[in-house]
Amino acid sequence: MGTLRKQLEDDTRALFEFLVRRDPLPPSHVRIVASAIVRKWLVDNQLGRLGRETVGAFTLPALDTKAVAEAIAAGVSVRFFMAGGVSMDGVPIKGFYVSDEPFHGTPPIPIASLEYVDMRPSKFLSARRVFHNGNWFTTDQIIRFMANKYGGVHFDPTRGHPWQQDLERASEFFTVGNPENLKERKLIETTSPRHNIHLVLPKETGHLWTCLDIELLAIAQSLGNIKCNGARLIEVEKPESKWSLRLLIRRLTSR
Repeated sequence: MGTLRKQLEDDTRALFEFLVRRDPLPPSHVRIVASAIVRKWLVDNQLGRLGRETVGAFTLPALDTKAVAEAIAAGVSVRFFMAGGVSMDGVPIKGFYVSDEPFHGTPPIPIASLEYVDMRPSKFLSARRVFHNGNWFTTDQIIRFMANKYGGVHFDPTRGHPWQQDLERASEFFTVGNPENLKERKLIETTSPRHNIHLVLPKETGHLWTCLDIELLAIAQSLGNIKCNGARLIEVEKPESKWSLRLLIRRLTSR
């Protein structure tokens, strides 16, 4: 039990040390570092194992997309949606959507309903985060795809399941960054068959983020803000030199 608890402390420390920085974060760091860690604790259910060994009930804060999913199911014309929940170059990448309907001053889906709620790990994994061309993709699918197919843990170029092919197309639909060193913030819409939309953020020079990179970063942030019995499990201080992170082990009492 102690070893598993120490691994949670080490892994969350790695998330903070590698994924929080003053200069722009390379998306490759998210893929390499975050995919392995979130897969281990969520998909492989090491959190569940730790929970069974302690009196702790874990929850993770995440954007609740239920109302958005209900609106889309009711027939709202939306071709793409991503929950997001991160900030890049001072821009909140949250609740981004694409619709072919004329804009009448109000979003066609209830973006204002995107609020953080605390979810048990199983609900967090089944939460719908990305929608593209009629298909919803969950936290679990995004983690598995990024870890096993996109080089996070393994690199497998095959896309044996239709959902993997659909998710890859979704990842290419919306991108963020500044690979061409542009000077102005703007939205570029191409006329390619995949209808790529790119948000230029000048400070992200040399970086190109797919929507899945962004989602994975948001998922990692949720794990970094994990709660135990309703209280923050991790205390973080950041002096000028380095991170100081402490797991609140008093909240993880052995059964």
